Amino acid sequence: MEIYKIGKAPLSLGLGFGEITIFRYLEGQVPSKEYSDIMRLALASPVFMKEKLSENREKLTEAAYRKAMPVFQF
Repeated sequence: MEIYKIGKAPLSLGLGFGEITIFRYLEGQVPSKEYSDIMRLALASPVFMKEKLSENREKLTEAAYRKAMPVFQF
């Protein structure tokens, strides 16, 4: 979250999950293999994360999207 300057709910939506999914994982629920793989890729690859945010842009508020996107100016 800190890496990409995005909150828990927008991160969850940006990755294509439900709004409270990231909250649940931070509270100790174990993610499925599919979701775990997506989160691992998002952490390791800014390019992948940018693609996911763009792909799920309609699920995010404009403010959350604008706040996260400058991180990807490389």
